[in-house]
Amino acid sequence: MKVEIKTERLTLRPMSDGALEALMERTDSDELRSAYGEMLDGCRRDPENRIWYAPWEMVRNDGGESIGDVDFKGPARNHAVEIGYGVQPEYEGRGYTTEAVQAMTRWAFSQKDVVFVEAETDPGNKASQRILEKCGFVPDGTMGEEGPRFVLESPMTNQTPIYMLFGIAIGVLICFLGGLMAVDIVPRKATGAALGVVGMTSYIAAGIQDVASGWLIDSNITVAADGVKHYDFGPVAIFWLAAAVISFLLPLLNRGKVKEF
Repeated sequence: MKVEIKTERLTLRPMSDGALEALMERTDSDELRSAYGEMLDGCRRDPENRIWYAPWEMVRNDGGESIGDVDFKGPARNHAVEIGYGVQPEYEGRGYTTEAVQAMTRWAFSQKDVVFVEAETDPGNKASQRILEKCGFVPDGTMGEEGPRFVLESPMTNQTPIYMLFGIAIGVLICFLGGLMAVDIVPRKATGAALGVVGMTSYIAAGIQDVASGWLIDSNITVAADGVKHYDFGPVAIFWLAAAVISFLLPLLNRGKVKEF
């Protein structure tokens, strides 16, 4: 399957093994040749995750020439991938790298299990650090093999308050409508009142479950020494399983009482 990302000025696509071998042959830098060799080894060793090892070629839309590449250093580990990039000297300072990194991080966050994108830069490479800052990366205070480490967190992990407010608003609306049904729409009989009470209680309980789930998730986040967050969904899974069991047992336990009423 062909994978391709288009931006305003660039087209980004993973290099084939042949293109990567050709790039290694015409590269003068031993350091770059070694790095490309490691990428090629990763592509061949793990073909299912090839897209996370291969460099993505940066091609100008208006001219068709290749001006650099962006790459990840393997698939996600602990919900994080590391990004690298480079552009030919004649195209530096024109925003191409920033444009490519922004597009690649958006793509990475759309993939399964990616919550963080990390990058390391040489301490003296201020231009590279400015690119990361423009893309929203922040230093995490640690040093990697190549220098200071920068981290970008998926915007989806910061939406918990918004989702909670939305859930509360929907819950209030549904409870209000349930009350109207019990009081005004359903005939004023015991069955109608019971229907309204059951409906409102169910929605209130569902709202409490959502809030409790969010709290359990946030309470079980641990931050490793390298700044990477780790999520433990075990407690919230147990909570939902217990809620399901209780929801099933309550009607059974109260069946006799309902008949007597």
